[in-house]
Amino acid sequence: MTFLLIGITALTILASMGFAYFRTRDALHPMLILGGMLLYVFVWRPAVLIGSGSLLAYVTPDQILFAQTLFTLGVLMLCWGILYRTPRKTGRVRFDVSPRTQKRMVEVACVLGTLALSSYWFAIWNSGGFIKVYSHAKAHMSTGSGWFNEMVNLAIPAAALMVLAWQAKRSSPHYLFLALLFASPVLTTGLLGARRGPTFIISATLLVAWYVGAKRRVALWKIMLAFGTLGLLLIFLITHRREIHLGSEFSFSVDTVVNRLVQTEVTPSDDTVFMYGYVNGIHEKNAHLWGLRYITTYLVRPIPRQLWPTKYQDLGLGWMASGRDLGGITKADWRAVLGWVPRQGSAIGFVGDLFLEFSWFGLIGCYFIGRFFNGLWNRGRVRGGMWTLLYVEAAALTVFVPTQSISAVFHRFLLMALPTVLIWRLHIGAAESGNSAASLRRLQFRPVRR
Repeated sequence: MTFLLIGITALTILASMGFAYFRTRDALHPMLILGGMLLYVFVWRPAVLIGSGSLLAYVTPDQILFAQTLFTLGVLMLCWGILYRTPRKTGRVRFDVSPRTQKRMVEVACVLGTLALSSYWFAIWNSGGFIKVYSHAKAHMSTGSGWFNEMVNLAIPAAALMVLAWQAKRSSPHYLFLALLFASPVLTTGLLGARRGPTFIISATLLVAWYVGAKRRVALWKIMLAFGTLGLLLIFLITHRREIHLGSEFSFSVDTVVNRLVQTEVTPSDDTVFMYGYVNGIHEKNAHLWGLRYITTYLVRPIPRQLWPTKYQDLGLGWMASGRDLGGITKADWRAVLGWVPRQGSAIGFVGDLFLEFSWFGLIGCYFIGRFFNGLWNRGRVRGGMWTLLYVEAAALTVFVPTQSISAVFHRFLLMALPTVLIWRLHIGAAESGNSAASLRRLQFRPVRR
């Protein structure tokens, strides 16, 4: 039964990808960007571990069946949301703006990029310098303030704006140089720190912005090749994480990367083991939070701890700050349910995250996650401009949908989207409005030739 569900999951993803492409002919449709990652996380890895019997060392057959049923339904609901009212061959995501708007885009990109660079280098200085930060595996740095730490994410819209501006004006190579410069904080952290998230985010930003700004429709094989290569890069970073840092005796091994794809010897820290165990622990202990964690993340977390030092404890979510009880369940209870304790920091994926919050009602949330990506893609296709930029930002965060949590997606998206919308409305969009008004006046007062 479990393998039947895995097969249904695979068929759902592949059929959705095929439907999305043949209906729209847009290789940048969100289903095509997400599809490969969904297949790896919810089909390939579970099939390898269940087929080899490795997963049975940590969860029982009944627990595997329960988790697989949940994951299959979650993926189905996500795909349904992404494909909701998919139009038929009506155009691709586009970005057509006037030269005046392009100039303002560059101005905004320089401001955002400068803020991102300033935050990054201040964090480097505050953490002991570049050499110290990157001289050990999985480099970490901090400015000492959560708000300033998050400011580095402004590198994403800055790089996207510069690439889009360069695509419209290829005679200006310094635009491309500035795009790479603004991307460097996230790119350096991703590659030298062997971090999957930052590496995917900035790479996907540059790729999607590049293809969106292109004058011609991008071929499907190019997108598949680009994101397939990016996926292998992420696996390379995982397998060589302990060796990637300044001063290490690095040795590249193809076998290590290949072995990761078919790896059957796992520990509780493996993402697939964690996902299957976690949802069963939540189910057994009925530890659903019913929206309180999301409210805390988006409304309470932004409040500086200097103003409200006990904010998590006051809401009964002290474990979010201390990191002691995963999901609010004590270590003793985890051992009682699973026989082992899940490791802090492991990935749960969007289905498990919504299940923690809303039980089976979280499947409705899976559908609306799909609608979110569908809505941004559709508006980028029809309206372009700001909506296309928002879609580029969302596409860069797709890696967190199957591998992390809802908060990992929307926390970062809001930090980028809010300034994007505000600046576009107040500054960049004003140029488009001015151009439209001027064009209308020229049309109205054009002399009639007799």
